[in-house]
Amino acid sequence: MNKFSEIYGLVTVGERGQVVIPNKARAEYKIKAGDRLLVMSGPPGQKKFFTFIPMSQMEDMMQKLESHVSQLSQFSKKRKKSATLRQVRRAHRRQAQGKKR
Repeated sequence: MNKFSEIYGLVTVGERGQVVIPNKARAEYKIKAGDRLLVMSGPPGQKKFFTFIPMSQMEDMMQKLESHVSQLSQFSKKRKKSATLRQVRRAHRRQAQGKKR
């Protein structure tokens, strides 16, 4: 696996702020005409670059995040007090190790 970001090409911003996503990137990420993309800046707190994220991928990430939040909530309720970050990380590691076995 490549450690560096893939370079798909160079684009030009048109008068209306539009860009054409290079064909290789569209094919690799299965982006079709009419698909919605989320535009985000990064890294957090810095305006060094921005990225496009297909909404289909964002929706998958949100579902996974909701699952993790639910698990943390259940863990916290079982403990009858708020979990520390260390406890949350430990529980997450135990869960990941259980899935590997």
